[in-house]
Amino acid sequence: MKLALASLHPRRLSGQIESLLALGTALQEIGHAVSLFSPMGEGAALSLHSGDSDFYPNGHGPLVGSLGRMMRVLVRLTQVQREVDLIHLALPTPAFAWMGDYLRARVTRPLVIGFEGQLAPLSQVLPRLPTAPRFYGPRALFNNRWVARLSRFTSLRYIVSTLVQAEELTGLGVAPGRIVVLPNLSLLAPRDSRTPRHVTSVPWVTYIGHYHPVKGVDVLLRAFPLVGREIPEAQLVLAWSGIGDPRPVYRLIGQLGMAAQTIHLGKISVPELLSASRVLAFPYRLSIGQNLYPNLLLSALGTGVPLVSTELPAFRELLRDQETALLVPPEDAQSLAEAILRLLRDVPLARRMVAQQREFAREHLAPRRLARAYADMYHQVLDEGR
Repeated sequence: MKLALASLHPRRLSGQIESLLALGTALQEIGHAVSLFSPMGEGAALSLHSGDSDFYPNGHGPLVGSLGRMMRVLVRLTQVQREVDLIHLALPTPAFAWMGDYLRARVTRPLVIGFEGQLAPLSQVLPRLPTAPRFYGPRALFNNRWVARLSRFTSLRYIVSTLVQAEELTGLGVAPGRIVVLPNLSLLAPRDSRTPRHVTSVPWVTYIGHYHPVKGVDVLLRAFPLVGREIPEAQLVLAWSGIGDPRPVYRLIGQLGMAAQTIHLGKISVPELLSASRVLAFPYRLSIGQNLYPNLLLSALGTGVPLVSTELPAFRELLRDQETALLVPPEDAQSLAEAILRLLRDVPLARRMVAQQREFAREHLAPRRLARAYADMYHQVLDEGR
């Protein structure tokens, strides 16, 4: 098949684009021709490591100012449609489904839509609005069911990673037969169970990612003094992506007197940091504004690292409590600290968890296996059109 994979995300550092790159690479490896399109450029060849692909610009800029470039991607897809058999367009959430409707009305080639995230649950977002209005405000205003219901949902298939998203789409009137549940792909392939980890002599408890309010970094910071009380040599490693406001994080570190116990990292090798960490923490409050299956979480399962995560609905689908992760309630610093301490102290449990993570990733998250599942779905859509 000749496939066009497209993202409208205007920033390179996004889970959506990384997932699309991983999918395109795996599809190429099993024999399909893939062209990529984004607001940052396009290219038929995938280059995941050298950085020379048009898919790898470093520009950021405000999202609102990128709307014109996002729409130009849709126009470009109408121009190249005759060169491909099928178009796969990745969108953030069903609130953006109208963009798929727009494209569907202008192309003759089959179109499938993938949603990386879910709509903002207003019952959970509105009470948090006063704490971070610049973050929660736009999501409450634009990423909600009322906006999503303005779409007609005319595409042939809608791809989501979780049953939570599938239920959301059926609630919006999309027929179950047009919804496909397939995990997104990670750029890191699952490791062999015998591959050793290279943990540091000092116990590192690690957070990697943005500093958005939904990530719960403040909850992790409040949990860590409880960890330090029991294991004074433990260090909290914060590998910030550069996205989000770091000032509240630095301010809270100062208020808690944690400067000496905190290591700040910038650009990192994710596999190396995962291998070096004793525990990786996902203290998320909510799942809005991200892949429902974050790429980092998929990478962690494939690499193998003792994991503590909040018990969000989507995470419950992916993680097995006490086996591939320890799950704790969101915004519960005490429970988070207790789970971290348990993994730091119980070495056999941590080792079993790493082995079970890698086994799960090989069985369910292997890139080529997932690529074949995507290809089968594409073939089914093409057969229906003949």
